[in-house]
Amino acid sequence: MGTLKNSNVKYSSEHNFTWTSESATALGIPFYNKHQDTLKYNMNKKINDFRMTLKQWSHRNLTLMGKVTIIENLQRDIFKFIWNSKPDKVKRSILLQGYEYGGL
Repeated sequence: MGTLKNSNVKYSSEHNFTWTSESATALGIPFYNKHQDTLKYNMNKKINDFRMTLKQWSHRNLTLMGKVTIIENLQRDIFKFIWNSKPDKVKRSILLQGYEYGGL
């Protein structure tokens, strides 16, 4: 792309992009030459952010019912994410089982 068209570094082989460095940032999201690295680093950051949020909540002296309410809401949102806001296609109890028992 542009002045980078003569570079030999590949970002995404399926799209024929080339990059001159190991990473680039667009709209605040870092992209790496290897697609796996882009997923790994971006997802790890979000997971760590979520853990920090839970840690902050632990200092709020929430009651057991308050904590359970938060977890129930998160669980509902997670399943909406899994199924793209459509009805569940597999029972949640089965989905949460080990892979050898039909779960994920």
